[in-house]
Amino acid sequence: FLESRERPNLDDHPLYIYNPMLLPLNKEIMDETIIRDLTLGEEDSTVAYVAVFRLSNFANCHGPGRGVPETFRNYLGIALLDKDLNIVKDRAHGNYLNVIIDVNQDLFDANWNYCKIPKHPEFSLLKQWMQDCQLIAAHPKLSKTRNQLILLCNEYAWPVLLQREGAPTRVAPMDDGKHDKSKIYFKNKYGRGLHLTAIRHPNELLEYGKNLHFFTAGADANGPGFLEIWAAGPHTVLPVTFEGYPFVRPGVPPRPMESKAPEPNASYVTLDARRPEDTGDVLRDRDNGSACCVPIIWRDGSGHKRKLLMGVSHTKTRRGKAIKKSKMYNYVSRLYAFDPIPPFDIIARSGYFCLGFGLNKFLDNPQHDEAEQSDNDQVWGATNEYKLNVRDDFFECPRIHFVSGITEKIDDPDTVVISYGINDCYPRVLEVSKNFLVQLLLPRN
Repeated sequence: FLESRERPNLDDHPLYIYNPMLLPLNKEIMDETIIRDLTLGEEDSTVAYVAVFRLSNFANCHGPGRGVPETFRNYLGIALLDKDLNIVKDRAHGNYLNVIIDVNQDLFDANWNYCKIPKHPEFSLLKQWMQDCQLIAAHPKLSKTRNQLILLCNEYAWPVLLQREGAPTRVAPMDDGKHDKSKIYFKNKYGRGLHLTAIRHPNELLEYGKNLHFFTAGADANGPGFLEIWAAGPHTVLPVTFEGYPFVRPGVPPRPMESKAPEPNASYVTLDARRPEDTGDVLRDRDNGSACCVPIIWRDGSGHKRKLLMGVSHTKTRRGKAIKKSKMYNYVSRLYAFDPIPPFDIIARSGYFCLGFGLNKFLDNPQHDEAEQSDNDQVWGATNEYKLNVRDDFFECPRIHFVSGITEKIDDPDTVVISYGINDCYPRVLEVSKNFLVQLLLPRN
């Protein structure tokens, strides 16, 4: 692992896959044009999801910061998955429909000034800030369906066209034919069968942003669009409709909206709770967003039912000069549910939890210890060591688990698909009953 970090040729560095998210090709929500671009109109097509994930030669497989390459690269991965979450093969050629794109390099080559400003040489270095991207289906102005894909990477978003090889040529809704020079035809560094085109250049939504998530308001989730900035403390969102480009007007300062009601107590108490001997909180006191959102039915104390939106947030152990490095970068998650009507008050929150390691061998043999499931030297540390440590208590889950996607399962709205990265090293996707997640939000003694 450490030797591979020092190879002089970047193309000889192994790439690690983590932080995936899934976009379901739901015919009830998404326009048929997007679905045809990815299924080629085949009635018996098995394509059910678009997976978007991060690839990088940077990884924390053997502990945070250990073996960080001198020059690191972040890439965008895209794959088409079937209902069982397997990568789909192209019927004509037999190749898997997944590609790796060097988004940062292609933006740099296109002279997009976020990466390269000719008049300011100090900014002409290739940046690697486009990472942990998300793919969103939005509906532009005057459109009744979600027929435009938006790529969101950190605080930047731009309209894109994603098509399979062989899909008919068409014009994207936000392509007015007047900005052909703004188009960027991304090259596949690896893989084939998929083509990504930027219709316009990235639009900055905030001066700085990370862990931002798009959702639509309203009990039917067909209202205006918002971008979640903070998942708590208070719940903070920014109106962003993705109805027309630019999404945010230059020079117009953003006007975030904050929740008003006091946030509810966690449904159960975990080891992060303050103790008398504590000189400070163990965890950072404000939750970041991780993934948002799926609709749930919530029954209040009076027995009345209402629709809420449920997401996953995260926080981590504190950093500082007085804190040992071994106790930093421990991630925990929680569920939260909020009113889909502004100001989006938080209605319920779970206590903190962690998600587990990979379970391939464990599934084959229930008696097998999952901590011994991998002999691969590149990911061995992530699967066998570097466990979550809170108050010197170790748990059988990764030190870093980062939930990066949540969505309803295709054809099964009672099941939720959650995707996450493990120790910035490898990915995992799991299916879980929506009712089970709702139960975690219910108060316990």
